[in-house]
This record gives sequence, structure tokens and C-alpha cells, in this order.
Amino acid sequence: MKKIKLFTLLSVLNLLLVACIQVIVEDGNENGKENTNSSSSSNSNNLKTGQVEIKGYPFSSGVISFTAAAKKITIDWGDDVIEEITLNGVERTFTHKYPNSNIIKILINTENMTSISYNWSNAHEARFGDCPNLEVIEINHNNLTVFDLNRANNLIELNIGHNKLKAEVLNKIFESLPTRTTYSKREINVYNNPGESESDFHPEIAIRKGWIVTHMYL
Repeated sequence: MKKIKLFTLLSVLNLLLVACIQVIVEDGNENGKENTNSSSSSNSNNLKTGQVEIKGYPFSSGVISFTAAAKKITIDWGDDVIEEITLNGVERTFTHKYPNSNIIKILINTENMTSISYNWSNAHEARFGDCPNLEVIEINHNNLTVFDLNRANNLIELNIGHNKLKAEVLNKIFESLPTRTTYSKREINVYNNPGESESDFHPEIAIRKGWIVTHMYL
């Protein structure tokens, strides 16, 4: 009788284990299908699809400016001012003036964004949610110490040169890049970041994914 009870208990435990494994597998693959996304398999931030968050400082004049192309864009400038613009895919420059040069956080909500440029500014942190249509990101000549990219499977150009990114951050960026299997342009510029000279800097992560990596030690 004890053997029968033990056998029954083991059978129940085995069924529970199989069920748990199935849940884990399905959770990692959309609708139980193979995950073909070659970028990071888990979101690295909590931003929603199409969202971009930038933290930094305005110029001494209090002005912040960036350029983007999208179907629609809504900008929360972080000072109770919100702009909503329909672009229909046309690139446009957005400028905002603050009363001082204190640190600010800008939250940008976009629909079908294809490019964003935030160059020659004083951004310290930049985070991107899933941006499935995004092809070009340019945030060079800033003071970035944080750059966090969830998924951007159409990305072909990423310019984050002349910032303050460490090797650990750069390697995570390399890991988040999609694998490029075509002959289209695919280039990441990390030139003049302190992480380039660190021993654990591994641009080969991106190179293996089909990317051209521009850095100081080519």
C-alpha cells in the first residue's frame, strides 16, 4: 500500500514538473513559437513600445533640441509642458526652453518612429523601449553614462560616439543589437568612449552579428 502511495506521489510531482517547464518555455517564446528576435531576450527597462526617456541638462541658455521622424510624437518635456504632433513620417526638429539649467527628464512617446538625433547636447542617460521601426539613433557628443536599448530589430545605424560609456555598458549595447543578415548598412559608432580602453571591451560581440564597429583601436 505504501509503494502505491509513493508511486502516486511521484507521478503527481512529475506532472507538476512537466507543467512548470512548459510554462517557462512558452513564456520565453511568443505564442509558444521559436523566438527569432536576435536582440536581448528580456526587456532591460520598463518603457513601453515607442517610448524614449532622456535625462540630462539644457544648455546654459536653458534650451534643449532634438530631431526625430515618426508618424506621431508626444513629448513630455518634464516641466508640465506636453506637445503632441502628427508628423506622418516627416523629420522635424523640436526645441524647448527651460527657465534654468537644472537636470530634466524628457519622456517621448512615438508611433512608427524611424529616426532620432540628440547630438551635441548634455544628455547623461538615454533609454529606449521596444522600437520596431527605428532605423537610426544618433546621440553623439553628449555625456552619456547610461544607454539602454530594449529591442530595435530594424536598426541599421547607431552613433553613440564621444560620450562617457564604460565597457560594461558598451558590451550590453552590442548584445542588444539585432543580427544583420543582409548587405544593408549596419554600423555602430562608439568612438571616444572610456570603455574602449578597458580590458573587457568586446566589440566582437557586435561584429559577429554583422555590424561594423567604429572605435579608437581598429
